Amino acid sequence: MKNTVDCPINKIINPFGAPVFYKEETGSTMTDAREITKKALAEESRVLSGTTAVTGFQKNGRGRLPARKWLSKAGENLICTSIFNAPAPQPFTLRVGLSVSRTFDYFIRDTGELTQVKWPNDVLFQGKKMSGILCESDGKFVYAGTGLNVSQKEFPPEINNKASSLALILENMDKKAPSVWEVLEILLQELKNMSDETYSWEKEMEKKLYKRNERIFFVPGAASIASSKEKFANQEEGILRGIDKSGGLIMETEEGLKTFYSGEIRFL
Repeated sequence: MKNTVDCPINKIINPFGAPVFYKEETGSTMTDAREITKKALAEESRVLSGTTAVTGFQKNGRGRLPARKWLSKAGENLICTSIFNAPAPQPFTLRVGLSVSRTFDYFIRDTGELTQVKWPNDVLFQGKKMSGILCESDGKFVYAGTGLNVSQKEFPPEINNKASSLALILENMDKKAPSVWEVLEILLQELKNMSDETYSWEKEMEKKLYKRNERIFFVPGAASIASSKEKFANQEEGILRGIDKSGGLIMETEEGLKTFYSGEIRFL
C-alpha cells in the first residue's frame, strides 16, 4: 500500500516545537505514539508535549467502542496521534474534540455553517460524522488519536449517509480540499491552544454542542457496557442541557437534572 501524497514532514510547522514522525503505512498511530514514549523512557530522554505520529495509511485503527474501526484509503485523510505529558488539562477529550472542530471550521468558514461536537468525542457537519477521536493515558503520558476526513468522498455503504469530509463540503463551493499537511498544521495549532489550562472551552462548547436543548436518549455506562446487548435496559430520556466544568453531560429528566460522565447518546 503506497501513500499517494508527498510527505513534506520536515517542513511541517509544529507550534509545540516538538517533532512529527511519519510512517507511510502502520498498524495504528496510537501504538506508534506509545512506542515513541517507551523508547524515550528507556533512553532517559524527554518527550515534548505535541510530539505527533502521523501515517498515510492505518491498518488497525480503532474507535472508542470496540466494534468501531477507523479505516481510510492511503493518503486521503489525516490520521495521527499527539502525545501530551500527564496530567493533561481537563476535560481532555472534549478539548480535543473542540480542537478538531475548530480545525474543520478553519477550512469551511465561508460555507455559512460550522461543525458541531457530539458528546463525548465526535465532530459532525450537518449531522454527518467528520472525524474519529480516541484519547488514552498510560499514567505518564496522554495520547490524542485523531482521524480527520479530508479528501475521502466514498464511504462504506453502512455509513455512506452518516459521514462527510472536507472534500465533500468544499466541492459544493467549487473549492478544492486542503492537503492533509495543511490540515495537520492547523490541528496542531488548535491542540496547542487547547493544552493551555486557561483555554476557555465552556462557552464554545455551549455553542457547538450537538442536540443541545433537544430531547435525546442516553445509555449510561462505560463504552463496553453501552455497546452490549443490554445497552437499552437502563437508558435515560430527557433534554440535553449542556456540559459541566468536568466534561459531564447534563440532562434534564423527569426526575430533575442528571449528569453523566460515560455513556452513549442516542436520538429519537
